[in-house]
Amino acid sequence: MLAPLLYCRRGVIFPAIALFASFLAGRTFGQQAAPDMPQPPAGIVLETLRDSLLETSQRVLLLQHFLEGTTVDPRILRNTDIKSWRISSPAIRDSLFFALMQADSSVQAEAGSEAIVLATSTGDLIEVRFGNSVFKGIPLKEAINRSSDKQLYRKIATSYQFSRDIELRDPSLRLSTPIQAVLMSNDALTDAFSPRPINPVLTPANVVTDLSLTSVSVNAGPHWGGEARLGFDEVNLPFWSAGAIQGLISYDRVKFGIVLPFHGGRFGSDFFPPFVIRPRKLDGARGLTVSGDFGMLGGSVTVLRMTSIDRHDLLDPTNFYFPVGFLTAYYSFGIALDQSTAARAKLGLGIHKINHQGLVANANGSGTTLADFGSQFTTSPYLKFEYVVRGEKTERYHVGVQFYNLCIMVSGSMEIIPGILSFEASYLWPLASELEPWQNPDFFVVTPRIHIQF
Repeated sequence: MLAPLLYCRRGVIFPAIALFASFLAGRTFGQQAAPDMPQPPAGIVLETLRDSLLETSQRVLLLQHFLEGTTVDPRILRNTDIKSWRISSPAIRDSLFFALMQADSSVQAEAGSEAIVLATSTGDLIEVRFGNSVFKGIPLKEAINRSSDKQLYRKIATSYQFSRDIELRDPSLRLSTPIQAVLMSNDALTDAFSPRPINPVLTPANVVTDLSLTSVSVNAGPHWGGEARLGFDEVNLPFWSAGAIQGLISYDRVKFGIVLPFHGGRFGSDFFPPFVIRPRKLDGARGLTVSGDFGMLGGSVTVLRMTSIDRHDLLDPTNFYFPVGFLTAYYSFGIALDQSTAARAKLGLGIHKINHQGLVANANGSGTTLADFGSQFTTSPYLKFEYVVRGEKTERYHVGVQFYNLCIMVSGSMEIIPGILSFEASYLWPLASELEPWQNPDFFVVTPRIHIQF
């Protein structure tokens, strides 16, 4: 029994000893480096690289075709920026036909057919049709680019003005695209309708300035700004009708500053009837003002007081009216009609006070005394509806209707030179049958607005 045991042990121990000895030999004499892996020939590497590039380009083309089939420009849906025509030049038509035939030989069956082009108003080709053969998108551009005439794309796009049949498409045609109104979030509401510039992505070094007859505003960076404004539009006292000018500092959606008397506006103008600029009937006072537009909520507070210094330049020292203060507060919501069009409604309440005073001579004939003839305290609903169409940086159109103190004020602006010049107008129309002594039967003002960015 001992012999099998020794044999078994030898079968285990001897191989282990041999393995250990080989390890020591490797440590002693150094291990030999593993042989290098065989490298593929250079031709195989280049072929693999070409296959990889071809596969990548095919994937890019597939994604482009997918995007063309799944995305639609809203302007094309409205069908207002598309034009279509026949190519009347035989040379351009034949060059286009041969370019398309090289890409698809089946076009040869349409030889002799008219070439119908569909493009955008900016000259981007959408579709070319020879009979029943239609090319569009990436295949169309690739076929034209393969032509020996490198100006063929431009010649096709500009052949519109030389076509025998200008505009095959009926310009009055409109595709029925339902408007899906979406309730705007609070941040979107302030970005779209705040008096600050739309989406002011500015660094502290950037300065944006707006100049008009009614206001001058400066915004430096994304937060701070300043403004000088005539009147109080929020209580239907535009331009110089309030006899006051505001000097404001703005931070994001809050404006605060001082109010000073404005001595101009004593005389009106009927140079361009029926748009008559009325002289003011209110005298200004000085005080403090603050306003804020936080999207869903907003309002303004103004507190005024006439001092002895302000009485030196009154319209009628013996009988004058001046505002004492205003307070407005509102709740607001907005609806986005598409990416550039939105509407907003403000529902709130406003109060204001107008004092009536005069300087009367003393009985003894020495000097004058300030007499108080009373005051008018008014509470009124505050309603405002706005509609805006935005461009890339500024507003293209803006229309507003405001009701306060039995008066309606209609205002609007239209961009003339994008990002540079627009025109604004406001018209105030009192609805009451009997006007207050300090009210005009109407009030109209129009002004250009210049937008400058440094």
